[in-house]
Amino acid sequence: MFEGIENPLNDIAMQLVYLGILIIVFMVITAIILRLIQKVIRVHREIVNFFLGLAGLGATYIWIQITFM
Repeated sequence: MFEGIENPLNDIAMQLVYLGILIIVFMVITAIILRLIQKVIRVHREIVNFFLGLAGLGATYIWIQITFM
């Protein structure tokens, strides 16, 4: 019945899924790099949390650039 109607919510949902995946990938890469750095230099937990948050913000910025520009 609704097969011929294009639903814009599907596009929005897929973009949000893409944003979530992008944030996860950036944070995992940052966590791996920070773990390697921690083996050499002792880093405070607050600094690690800051860099993980910064990775999430960077992923969001890149998603906005890809989606809306």
